[in-house]
Amino acid sequence: MSVFWTVISALSTISGNFVSRCPKCSAKMKREEKHEQAYTKIKSTRQGLGDAARTGIMRHAGRTVQIVPVFDVCLECGHKVRRKNLQLG
Repeated sequence: MSVFWTVISALSTISGNFVSRCPKCSAKMKREEKHEQAYTKIKSTRQGLGDAARTGIMRHAGRTVQIVPVFDVCLECGHKVRRKNLQLG
């Protein structure tokens, strides 16, 4: 059953038809990406950790990715729920 819900979730993410309701008023929610709240983060990789161990400089420990928060916003009352992060780069 878990595989079924994973496939449904992937299809809804691709098509944009999200099946979620507001926890306050039970109205439909719309998914929004907040690019103005994006931030950068260093994501470690095996090669980067090896380079950092050889050089002793931790800034070589990974690659920089941009994290974009994703919110579900209620169309009726405006309630926001943070759902996930998108990693770009």
